[in-house]
Amino acid sequence: MTHRPAFTDPLDPRQRADIAIRHLRRQLATEGPGLEERARLNAALAGELLAAGQRDEALDAVCAALVIDLPEVLPQLAEVLAGFAQEPRTIQGALRLVRARAVAGLSGEALARVLAVSGQHLLALAMSFDHGSAHPDRAREQALAGEAYADLTAALVVPQPEAVHTARAEACARSGAHAEAAALWQRVGHEFGVPVAFARQSNVLMALEDWVGAARAYAWYEAGGADPLWSTGAARAEALLDEGRAAEAVAPARVALKAARDRQDARFAALAGGALGRALAATGQTEEARRVLREAVPLLREEWGEGIAQVEAAEAALSALA
Repeated sequence: MTHRPAFTDPLDPRQRADIAIRHLRRQLATEGPGLEERARLNAALAGELLAAGQRDEALDAVCAALVIDLPEVLPQLAEVLAGFAQEPRTIQGALRLVRARAVAGLSGEALARVLAVSGQHLLALAMSFDHGSAHPDRAREQALAGEAYADLTAALVVPQPEAVHTARAEACARSGAHAEAAALWQRVGHEFGVPVAFARQSNVLMALEDWVGAARAYAWYEAGGADPLWSTGAARAEALLDEGRAAEAVAPARVALKAARDRQDARFAALAGGALGRALAATGQTEEARRVLREAVPLLREEWGEGIAQVEAAEAALSALA
């Protein structure tokens, strides 16, 4: 049965929705439709009511459609509930019921559609408990984020839009799996060309105290996804220093420092300067090392704080030169 009438006259979306609503309500007012057909009609009505801006009535129609367990309408109901993304607690009960029935009665693309909505909803709930919320609860945030990550991962059995992938990376980070989240954010940035993904990757790497990686990721964000000279040089210099190859670290560190200064970026110039000073000190170029480190160490403290590996390494190198 066709639940929505055909239109030939040019009407705006709100007018079309109003006409469809009247049509569907007339059908529901008769005694003809059986329980399954009424579930289909109410699912269609919920979508039209949401399109018309009648949000409370749309939720009522969703609840009416859920009176009978009819799996085929669950993806449609989930899409209606997705329209309440800014009000996650309003739809919590309804969406959990939709999800539970979908897991029991659907598979493939239909189930993935429901899980994608459920995962994004659970992430929104998790964020309502973060440190900046009215009722912060880290344990609750992590638990909900873990559920969100599981649903969003399961939804990937079919191709998903950028929003699902970004939500999955965010859920992974909020669940506490920072290393995995950093890799996910990097993948989102590369696959979808989303510079902000590198900023989120930077935040996650800072939680792991991977300061060079965090700085590199943030530079990608600022450069719109391009790989700037400073990040390549700084990362290379740090890697060479870690391997005890200080002489080879001098050149890339110089490149990194010059590029950061050209950008007038004190935060990243501090990292590059610290790496250069350490490399110079390790290769016996004490005068230049002392000059570079005297400039870099205060900047490192100011921009990155105390107790960071790169700050401590630069401080130790400067102290050894005193």
